[in-house]
Amino acid sequence: MLFSLGTSIGVAAGGALLTARVGDELGGDVPARGGVPEGAVDQARDGVVSGRFEPLSEHPAALDSAREAFTAGLAQVCLLMSVLAFAAAVLCTWLIRDGDRHEPREAKTG
Repeated sequence: MLFSLGTSIGVAAGGALLTARVGDELGGDVPARGGVPEGAVDQARDGVVSGRFEPLSEHPAALDSAREAFTAGLAQVCLLMSVLAFAAAVLCTWLIRDGDRHEPREAKTG
């Protein structure tokens, strides 16, 4: 139960962080300055958050900015999740009870 709860919270937090980071990096005017029509800016930003860059293929300046924003956001998510995984591993190792540790059996001879 805790595994599925932790997984779902981790995915949701990672997605929220990626969305926020891409939104901050792209801002409201970056796609528009790159030639994206004003009515399609929100759609282009939503596409970038989900990793779809096809709508920006006709706008090279906006495409470069979008790729940089997505890469920066994904790197931040990966770094955060790596730090959390390491902290969880250290915590689990420290909290395991002596009675729950697995001791290998000695090999029987003869």
